Amino acid sequence: MNRIRVNTLFALLLPAVLFASCSNKYRVEGNSSVINLDGKVLYLKMLQDGVWTSVDSAEVIHGTFKMKGPADSVRMVTLYMNEEGIMPLVLESGKIKVSITPT
Repeated sequence: MNRIRVNTLFALLLPAVLFASCSNKYRVEGNSSVINLDGKVLYLKMLQDGVWTSVDSAEVIHGTFKMKGPADSVRMVTLYMNEEGIMPLVLESGKIKVSITPT
């Protein structure tokens, strides 16, 4: 009888756990081999009503940076530093890896 209860409880809890793990959040993890980026702030910006609006920001520390937030929809954004666009990104749910190298 206990085995049936445990199996029933497991069957009821499994979908709840799986549903909770499917979050609508983005996580940008980046690294850079450009030495003069340390200490600089990078911004994710999107064009909204003709104006570039900041979505997120992060400081580059020892060549790495991280940003995270809600991803209620897929958006085109641009990674900026000092009002200069570095690269376009598709901001969506999940982990997004970015690598900045000297050109």
